[in-house]
Amino acid sequence: MPGLETAAGWDVRNPLLFPELAHLVYEWISRRDRINLAISCKALFRLLIPWLWRRLVNVEALLRLIPGTVVTREYRDHRVTTHIKISESALTEAWERFWVYAPVIDELTIWEHDGPLALYGWDILPAKRMESEGPLLPNLRVLNIFLPNPTDPTIDPIGQLAWFSLFSSPSIRSLRLRNYPTRSNYGHSPGSKSPSPSALLLLNTLAKSFNGSQSIALSSYYDFPTADMIASTGSGVYTEYLDWLGRLPALIHLTHLNLCSCAVSGGLGEGFIVLGHLPHLEMLEITENSSLRSNPGFRGELLPIPSSLYPCLQKLRIESTPTNRLFYHIWGSVAMASKLTKASIHFIMDFPIVRDEFVFTIIPLLCNKSPKLVDLNICAELEPNNVNNTGTPETEMLFELLRRLSLSSLSFRVGTGKATESYFPHCPLAFPLLAHLELRVPLYPAQLRVLAATLPNIHDLKITLWLDSQGVGQAREIVSKPNEPASLKSVSAQVRLEGLSNAGSDRMAYFITEDKTNPIARFLKFLWPNLNKLVIH
Repeated sequence: MPGLETAAGWDVRNPLLFPELAHLVYEWISRRDRINLAISCKALFRLLIPWLWRRLVNVEALLRLIPGTVVTREYRDHRVTTHIKISESALTEAWERFWVYAPVIDELTIWEHDGPLALYGWDILPAKRMESEGPLLPNLRVLNIFLPNPTDPTIDPIGQLAWFSLFSSPSIRSLRLRNYPTRSNYGHSPGSKSPSPSALLLLNTLAKSFNGSQSIALSSYYDFPTADMIASTGSGVYTEYLDWLGRLPALIHLTHLNLCSCAVSGGLGEGFIVLGHLPHLEMLEITENSSLRSNPGFRGELLPIPSSLYPCLQKLRIESTPTNRLFYHIWGSVAMASKLTKASIHFIMDFPIVRDEFVFTIIPLLCNKSPKLVDLNICAELEPNNVNNTGTPETEMLFELLRRLSLSSLSFRVGTGKATESYFPHCPLAFPLLAHLELRVPLYPAQLRVLAATLPNIHDLKITLWLDSQGVGQAREIVSKPNEPASLKSVSAQVRLEGLSNAGSDRMAYFITEDKTNPIARFLKFLWPNLNKLVIH
């Protein structure tokens, strides 16, 4: 290899040469070959195992290292259920194999990719954890738990708590918890789904870790696991191990947290105050699952969030929030909103927002309370204009955000999803900071031309073009006249075509090609001569 002698010194005594060569080979071979390479000799084993096990997406492989673990699979109705049973021999036998691999795991993802994961005998492991006087994964920094089967009535809530509690470690910096639904009789009202046990357990543990003036009293909403849940689970879990759930390490060093909205949208909003005490939290994601939209949510007047909380919060995402109250509570807090540089807000699409509320309340709150925003993603369904069509059009909302915020990236998926008349508000300003724009509002070609003139430095664009007969005519007319291009920058564009519902399949196929005769491709090339990527669909 040219330059190898110079770069490595070509000295067999150079301690860096062997690891560098091993890493070079490792990067270019398959995972199976990596494993074979690791078991070829002790030196390579010690070198490659930290790379192979640094990111683990197969929790079964980890649990198989525990003595006496038995794994079986049940096949039923095109679904595979994996049963993992921890034997009592795990208390008496040596764990040499486990402790070879566990310390090198940096990221663990528990994911039901093929079917449900059922864990039995997990209550045996706390004794082993206490024996080792530390967490099972002492150097874990990222824990992701994805259980994408929220409607399965066989899910045991105590078992769901086990996945989180077993691998909790003070070293965790990033935690992503997906919804953990429970049986309907654990809910707050008949037929409702109980909130995420793990999210509430996390809040309980954090609240107990704050002492003195920072002590936080939680309402009964946060009592998890409940006595009724323990009594009805039927899993034979010993009381002393349930008590152990209350002695989990507090994850106070979190920088990134993704959890179910039930952790913060219940009671009087104490959850927001608890999370605000995390000194290093930079990114908070609050998500809602469609199966949990029947949760009762906030009750009564919410507790104010002190301005001293959330000292490092810069990124916030709230997704599928069932009511606007969560949004107003967050953006009514200086502590949460004032330092944000990135925000993603997805209002639930099943309940359209009143247009005037969005224009005169939501947009001003965003601009006034989060002036440092440079990356904004907002998604909402709006009620249609009134019968006189006097409501503020979505395009004016777009320009209002661009005028008041110094955005470099904007995803604006707001509106009714229908094209408006060809009027487009004149905007004498340009927005040179904006490089990425995703716009769900369908535009006529003439409207896009006006918008493009305000974006001289756009780099990545996702838009919807409305191509009824009027739209096609506009595109042809624009390219037939000599005009200045909107920008000479290199641009990547994804264009979705609508308004062709009455077109035949041949005409549709014609419009989604990138052929030079296609009026839409020619129109986009006219606006951006250096268009380097175009996807039309």
